[in-house]
Parts: sequence; structure tokens; C-alpha cells
Amino acid sequence: MNNNEESVDKLHDLVETLQNGQKGYKDASEHIEHSDLKTVLYRLSQQRALFEAEIKDEIRQLGGTEEEKESLKGKLQDVWMDFKSGYNGNDTEGILNECKKRETDAMRSYEEALSSDLPAYIREKVEGQYKLIKGAYEQLVEFQVNPS
Repeated sequence: MNNNEESVDKLHDLVETLQNGQKGYKDASEHIEHSDLKTVLYRLSQQRALFEAEIKDEIRQLGGTEEEKESLKGKLQDVWMDFKSGYNGNDTEGILNECKKRETDAMRSYEEALSSDLPAYIREKVEGQYKLIKGAYEQLVEFQVNPS
């Protein structure tokens, strides 16, 4: 596998992670009643969609295609079934904990991509996204839900 193919493969992994995040945050925002957190989760969903588009642009520039591998589609379904099973009705704390868990998984995916030999201009973009994902995680950790 040449360097471009390896980079495309790592970027496809990030696309999968971002698709999971986008769908998960959107779903979480629809199942939560806390209005401030609902807004944060929806904003994170939009952010992940933007990140996905940016990574897909890089895949195309490297000569790859943005199509999902068949195995990724199955994984994507499995991840969201797991995510939804983490909901306990409209349990704000449970949803928030599940989001933090998924954000930790996203950070690991980014760390793995950054440990590979990405071209410098792509590495810079991935590092920028990674920093924003870490910031989102910290925001979720610091979020305080006031009991009603």
C-alpha cells in the first residue's frame, strides 16, 4: 500500500467516526429536554458534518473516493444501535455520559490517524479538528445539569 492509499484509508476511518458523531449528536439533541444542552449537541452535530465534508475533500485530493466501504455501513448501524440503547428515556445525565464516551472514541480515532504518515497539509487539518473535538469533550465534561 503506498502512502496515499494508507492516508486515504486512515481518512476513511475518520469519515466513519465523524458520521457516527454527526448522527449521534443529532439523535441525542432530539432526545434531550435540557434546552442549553440540546443546543450544544445540535451544534456539535453540525460541526461533525462540516469536518466530514473537509475530510472527504482531502480524500478526493489524494485520488481516493468518498464512498463508504460496505463493512463501514454495517459498523455504523451497530454503533448507533449501541448509542441509542444507552438512552434511558430522556435521561439527560445518561445521554451526556454516552456523548462523552463517544467523544473519547472519536479522540482515539484522531490520535490513530495522527500517528500515521499523513501529508503535512492534511495533518494540519486533522490536528485542528482533533483540538476542537478535545474542546467539545471538555465542554461536555464541564456541563452541569441542574436538577429540576
